[in-house]
Amino acid sequence: MPIQIKRPDVTEQIRLLAELTGVSLTDAVALAVSRQLAIEQVQADARLTMRRKAAEAALADLRRLPIVGPSIGDEDLYDSEGLPK
Repeated sequence: MPIQIKRPDVTEQIRLLAELTGVSLTDAVALAVSRQLAIEQVQADARLTMRRKAAEAALADLRRLPIVGPSIGDEDLYDSEGLPK
């Protein structure tokens, strides 16, 4: 599917990249997109890792809290026929 670039500064940058790297315009765009996608993927992975670590820390904090009150089991919630009390 064709792409039209309407910004002259971008087209000039693509042409310059193609000239400096010795590739076609299409390959210059492909190269730039591939590099940016790699950067974005690394950053997304880092954000996910940070969020996981934060969630694990929050869970660890919750697990360290004392258990207050009696434990509630099935016998407390359901009658002898398995119906909710």
